[in-house]
Amino acid sequence: MVLAEWCPVDVASIFFGGQLIALNKKSGGISPIAVGFTLQRLVSKCANTHATACLSTFFRPIQLGVGTPGGCEAVIHAAHQFLETISTFNNIHRSDMLKSIADCVPELLPYCHSAYANPSVHYNVTRGPQQRDPLSPPHCAVD
Repeated sequence: MVLAEWCPVDVASIFFGGQLIALNKKSGGISPIAVGFTLQRLVSKCANTHATACLSTFFRPIQLGVGTPGGCEAVIHAAHQFLETISTFNNIHRSDMLKSIADCVPELLPYCHSAYANPSVHYNVTRGPQQRDPLSPPHCAVD
């Protein structure tokens, strides 16, 4: 039902939300960690498996992070260096993510729309995917 976006908005804001926990960083300061619902992670992993199968031929050979076994290891050091030079990482607009999903994996749009069309209930996140969201690789890579 959730994959078909039959999840009411009030329920979706909780289902796709999470508990925000503040952990102390070793270097000082606080690191907010979101702990989501197990069922939501399971549904997202299933959706991600489908999306990965659909997108792997679309991305190869230019993008190696989705559907290419060992592909991430080949580019991890370059990506790390790149991410250190930019300040907008994980700052993609959710509307852009949803457009990319609609263009490339439209059968997953209802589910992704439920997850990212509205802010979640426990914290007001309106940009980027949730931390450790199984759906992060496909829609971030599509952008």
